[in-house]
Amino acid sequence: MIEKAFVIPFEYLLELSNKKSKEDILKLLESLKSKVDALLIKKDSNYTELRTKEDMEFFLESLKSSTAVMYFDGSSKGNPGKAGIGVVIRLPDKVIKISRYIGKATGNEAEYKALIEGLRKAKELGIKNLVVKGDSQIVINQVMGKYRVKNERLKNLYTQVKELERFFNSIYYEKIPREQNREADNLSARALS
Repeated sequence: MIEKAFVIPFEYLLELSNKKSKEDILKLLESLKSKVDALLIKKDSNYTELRTKEDMEFFLESLKSSTAVMYFDGSSKGNPGKAGIGVVIRLPDKVIKISRYIGKATGNEAEYKALIEGLRKAKELGIKNLVVKGDSQIVINQVMGKYRVKNERLKNLYTQVKELERFFNSIYYEKIPREQNREADNLSARALS
């Protein structure tokens, strides 16, 4: 029986693992563990118990190796007009890039289509934990549930995103500045030429 435990949300550790080194996270976990009997990682209604340093190292290694970071962007000339998408998926051992012309679309439609294409590719690759980064305030906030989807044309795209999310163990969205999304932006622009 655990006398004293500290519960850490899985999503927090996932976010942390993409910003900090494994060693830094291990130091944080060890300092927390020194104050309690066990660390509990909560994911949905399930808990993973980390009792020893070996447990922590194994958990962090599996978290790092099973997590991918995806950047997405969409471009439209004319809004609606000629549109392209760009996606970059970073895995521990490789980088996948997608650049594709999608025909006529608005900027927001192109952003959604880039996100959908990236999620489909991540699913195809068997990725289970995914951090998604994009510079579209509307799309990121809509898929996170902060904004309502009012536009009828975007509702179908939003539904496709939500259906694809079911294939992942965890998915974390982050709105990033445009300058941090240059690679995906360049790929979406290249699709228009």
